[in-house]
Amino acid sequence: MRALWSLVCGVALLGFLPELGSAQSLGEAAAKERAKKKEKSTAKVYTEDDLRRAGSSGTYSQPGSAAAQSDTASTSSQPSSAEGGGEGSSQPSSGEGSDAEGAAKAADQKAAQEKTWRLKKEAAQKELDRITAELAKLQALLPLFLAHPSRGDYEARIAAAKKAQADAQAMISQLDDEGRRNSWR
Repeated sequence: MRALWSLVCGVALLGFLPELGSAQSLGEAAAKERAKKKEKSTAKVYTEDDLRRAGSSGTYSQPGSAAAQSDTASTSSQPSSAEGGGEGSSQPSSGEGSDAEGAAKAADQKAAQEKTWRLKKEAAQKELDRITAELAKLQALLPLFLAHPSRGDYEARIAAAKKAQADAQAMISQLDDEGRRNSWR
């Protein structure tokens, strides 16, 4: 048993010997790490502008599906270089111009949608503020109608204002959700 244990330890030590012979200095290890970081830093970095230019084509599971269909439709409607006058043709080859135009149109459309959303949200917030102020006035005057015959009508106005306030808050919540989904917030 002792001989077997010595053999296992000896084999394990032989496995570590090559590593001991090729030990790196701290400087060599740092240089290798810098080289690795430099290689990693050459990766493509996508910015918000890149994502906006790409537009909202496709879905999360199939990112380019709508864009691929529109590109094939636009390139099939363009004449080929043989039909369009050969090498000196001013037509963009293989959809280079249409890609840039499509991205610009998509960015413009996205900006217009965001502007519309912001206007809707601003209007809904102003309406909520107006309703809240009206409700505060109604509730402040309620004690004056304590024994008044029209107290029931007044309480109905307060209930209607509370419902309008809840509806306005729900609209703002929906607009906030839409803004979150589209990264407009």
